[in-house]
Amino acid sequence: MLAIVCASVFSGQTKLIGDSEKEEFPGAVVVQLILNKQTELVAQIERLLEVHAAIYLNQQSISAAGTETIPPEMYQRLLAGTTAQEQNAAFVTGGKLAQYAAIKNRDGQPVGVLGISMAADEFVQTQQRAVVTLLGIMLACLIGATILGYILAQNIVVPIQTLLAGVQKITSGELTHKIHVRGGDELGTLAAAFNTMAQELHELFETLEERIKAATRELQATLAYMTAILDNMADGLLATDTDGRITRINPAFKAMLRLQSIEMLGKRCDEVLDKDVRELVEATSSGRESYAVMEIGMANERIGKAVATAIYKDAQEPIGSVLLTRDITREKEIDQMKTDFISTVSHELRTPLT
Repeated sequence: MLAIVCASVFSGQTKLIGDSEKEEFPGAVVVQLILNKQTELVAQIERLLEVHAAIYLNQQSISAAGTETIPPEMYQRLLAGTTAQEQNAAFVTGGKLAQYAAIKNRDGQPVGVLGISMAADEFVQTQQRAVVTLLGIMLACLIGATILGYILAQNIVVPIQTLLAGVQKITSGELTHKIHVRGGDELGTLAAAFNTMAQELHELFETLEERIKAATRELQATLAYMTAILDNMADGLLATDTDGRITRINPAFKAMLRLQSIEMLGKRCDEVLDKDVRELVEATSSGRESYAVMEIGMANERIGKAVATAIYKDAQEPIGSVLLTRDITREKEIDQMKTDFISTVSHELRTPLT
């Protein structure tokens, strides 16, 4: 800085130290006695840099414009060449900021010190203005980031949340729900794909539901038809599971055993049926026997023939048994009449023959 200042201050007409008759030359050289104690250099430095300036020799200011003194230890260091520059700052009200540089002759030896200073208040004010400016920039950046975040949220986060909420509703079974995502970007394309998929699934489920309803109606009609057949059979029918619990019974069986007033479904055979019937059911429902026949006594002293058959799942695992009972009282009577007739004929023929 000193070299620039000196070069801008001095010209080829400047008189240097010594006789005024010495040869003039362009440029500037700072030598012993510091420009014959002229104050022009100091004044121009002050005008150029807008600071207070002083040139020191023997620790005293030799410039009329400068009145401040340099700290002795600082002057000694600069003059000894220990340091090229020194700074002294007091950041308090009324303080100053000062910088000192050694002035050297042609041989590079320090011969004096140039000092410039400025009021600390101006520097503090400049710092305060810089802090205010920085805070303003930070506030503007914060506001800009907030606005940008809001725009990003409206364009990215909100559509993603809408898409996720719509997907959750679709996966929960609301196939008629439509996902509304504005824009033709990837999120809009994905939302349209989900809407198309949900519509196709809805149509497919409706088709399946109609088929299931039709199959259910057919099954119910078949079951009603089979139930009507079983309920109108002349023979008695009884079905049980492997535990001997009654799962099906028709009115004919109830009438044969006089069980019309008893609720049979779900009860065990040993709770409502006679011993003979229980033995047939137990033998076949457990899989111990696949077929069993026995004559049983019925109401009104009638006789029935019970045929029990085991029911198998996959031809291996027993799942219960079915018992068919037929009233054979008339057959028994005819058979008895036949037996009596044969006995009578045999007796009547035996006497004449004898």
